[in-house]
Amino acid sequence: MQDLSRRKWLKAGLAGAVAASGLGRRVAFAQPAPVTLRVATWGGSWRDSLEKNLAGRLAAKGIKLQYVLGNPDDNIAKLVAARRQGQVAFDVMDFTPAQKQALVRAGLFEKLDYDRLPNARDIFPWAREESLVSVQYTGDAVVYNTDRLKQAGAVPPATYADLNDPKVKSHLAIPEPSNGAHWSTVTALAYAGGGNEENMAPAIKLINEIQPGYFYSSSPDLATKFGSDDVWLAPWQSGWGLRLLKSGKPVSVHYPRIGEHTGALWPIAQGVVKGSPNVAAAHEFINEFLSFETQYGHGVDTGSLPMNGRARAKLSEDATMKSLLLLTDAQLDNAFRIDWDKLDPRRWRDMWNRGIKR
Repeated sequence: MQDLSRRKWLKAGLAGAVAASGLGRRVAFAQPAPVTLRVATWGGSWRDSLEKNLAGRLAAKGIKLQYVLGNPDDNIAKLVAARRQGQVAFDVMDFTPAQKQALVRAGLFEKLDYDRLPNARDIFPWAREESLVSVQYTGDAVVYNTDRLKQAGAVPPATYADLNDPKVKSHLAIPEPSNGAHWSTVTALAYAGGGNEENMAPAIKLINEIQPGYFYSSSPDLATKFGSDDVWLAPWQSGWGLRLLKSGKPVSVHYPRIGEHTGALWPIAQGVVKGSPNVAAAHEFINEFLSFETQYGHGVDTGSLPMNGRARAKLSEDATMKSLLLLTDAQLDNAFRIDWDKLDPRRWRDMWNRGIKR
């Protein structure tokens, strides 16, 4: 009994000494402080999906998301303006291949530490680059109103050149350069006219011959035009077709041929902005984005396609998604991807602005 009492006394005395010395407080403060991670990304359903499928998982790790909303070109302008003032506008950025070359060449991203990105091990090798990683992709296709095309006696285009159909072209919408669907569309038209990424002039000629009823920049605005039956078909991301179908519109998705390929891929990439004070949290964000749970949930909510193969396999269990989206390895291997080492976006935009007749 005496030995037991002595041990209790020693234990109590040690605890008191620790408290008096402040060691107890130092241990408590050793826990990571909450981090606010600024993410430059799209608004609307994309942002809502991140909040639903990713924010809670990161909050459990002490990372709160703050969104800087806008399309990639808008967010690049914010990034450049902030750098001129010696500031960092945000920590992580979502962007597309149309911005990739300019961003990488300008050295605006940190080199990624793939040891911190274990979920990147199972994605396509081409999706892993030194300073960026492709986290999702869309299937670029033609979205069309099945009822309206049937009533007009028209069929979905076998190639992009077949968009020149007098039965439907007054209800055809072509994407502007500010919309991601633009680039696969005009490159496919260049190929259809005998050109390629280095010779895009045939695309100008074909679009002027087609004389589409609309040119669109905003996908939500185009969705509204589909809803009012002003637009019957448009080269667009397949995910938007899925969203319209879920809303009750009689739409389907068709993947025209582009040379030897069927359909096209439009990867969405992420990079950690150079000078970010939250590099570790930024890697955690990307790693969680590539997790099975986030990839699957984000795919369900937005129609964008996972890099994670397990998530794609899970999406394939839904018959509607399987019929509309490119989900198998074989489909992805056969899809067209633009050669951005040969396509000059700035030169093309100048050709577009000078050459397209409206």
